[in-house]
Amino acid sequence: MAVITADLDSEATKILKSPGFWSGVVRRLCRDPVALAALGVVILLVLIAIFAPYIAP
Repeated sequence: MAVITADLDSEATKILKSPGFWSGVVRRLCRDPVALAALGVVILLVLIAIFAPYIAP
């Protein structure tokens, strides 16, 4: 009777860690120039809303 042993530390059994959800979101966002422009507009509007009491007389 033959006994087969497996080496659990071999290259074939290593589990690769998948990238997270947010890293995928950031990667896709950085590849889309229109989305980056829209993000800039949204940030600008938020900053205007925050500093509106100081901007308006």
